[in-house]
Amino acid sequence: MIEVQEREYYDVATGTEGYHGYTFVKGGPRAFIYTDSIVEHCEKFKAWWTLDVVASYIPTLAKWNKAHNDNTFLVLTFDLEGDGCKFTAKEDTDGEPIVSQDIEYTDMPHSIKLYLVAGVLMFPGDY
Repeated sequence: MIEVQEREYYDVATGTEGYHGYTFVKGGPRAFIYTDSIVEHCEKFKAWWTLDVVASYIPTLAKWNKAHNDNTFLVLTFDLEGDGCKFTAKEDTDGEPIVSQDIEYTDMPHSIKLYLVAGVLMFPGDY
């Protein structure tokens, strides 16, 4: 299990020096951009699949945003449940999920909370 201090790092990250684009295919349109702390987390925990999950819901979230006065702030979570986890996207922490997905297996050692703000995926500390 990950140490608390390491997990808390992602909540207190202080911005980014660079932004990175996510595309489904090389040369295709960019689905979203993400911060250096996302890169660090994905590299350290082999969690690049989390970006694939987020990207797969970008069209649905974009439609939802358009229908809700172009809200550009969403809370995304990957919550561990047994050997798997549950992905959810919400307007706010206490809101009803806009989308959710049960992921059967993960070896990610901890749950994470992310913000998707105006097309930028980040840890809360980057906000």
